[in-house]
Amino acid sequence: MISRALCLNLACLVFCTCSKPTQSPSAEQEPNLEVRKPAAAHENERADTIITPTPTERSEEQSTPGEVEPAAQTAELLRRKFLNAQDTNERIDIVHTLGDLESAEAAAVLGLLFQNERDEELKLEMLATLEQMDVENASIMPIVAAAVRPEEPQSVREAAIDVLADLDEPGALQMLQSLTTDPNPEIRDAAKDALQSAMESEATPSP
Repeated sequence: MISRALCLNLACLVFCTCSKPTQSPSAEQEPNLEVRKPAAAHENERADTIITPTPTERSEEQSTPGEVEPAAQTAELLRRKFLNAQDTNERIDIVHTLGDLESAEAAAVLGLLFQNERDEELKLEMLATLEQMDVENASIMPIVAAAVRPEEPQSVREAAIDVLADLDEPGALQMLQSLTTDPNPEIRDAAKDALQSAMESEATPSP
């Protein structure tokens, strides 16, 4: 009886052992491969999203605004300083500093300040500074054109007429010609004198 029961138990044990599925080594490694695949794909995605800048983009990133437009930045800083200044003498000094820049950007800033300025003395300083600046006449003409308008003080208009006489620009002569019929007799006389002086200078050959 004992040996028969023992044989039955051994038979059951062998049957259970044989019926249990075995896992191949490759199947056990598959989960690890699945774990590594997303990481590898993620690395590839990061590599694909890296954009290499072109030489032009690199040069633009490396160049600072101060290197590209130093005159424009300096003129803008002086404009803000002028607007924040309360003392007239300090404002005059800023106007002279703008003139020392000798740039079209500085002339444009002076034009903006001139349009918004109400102080007659400061307007005269701006015109005198513009007259002495070594810039293209095209940068000065719009400002002078605004300065000869009838709503401006007479002293400012006369100063603008003097600037027009020194500009070697056809538009300046046309503007002076139009001012010879101005309602203000003193402006008319100043325009006639400036026009005659400009025409004589134009006719005189340079040495």
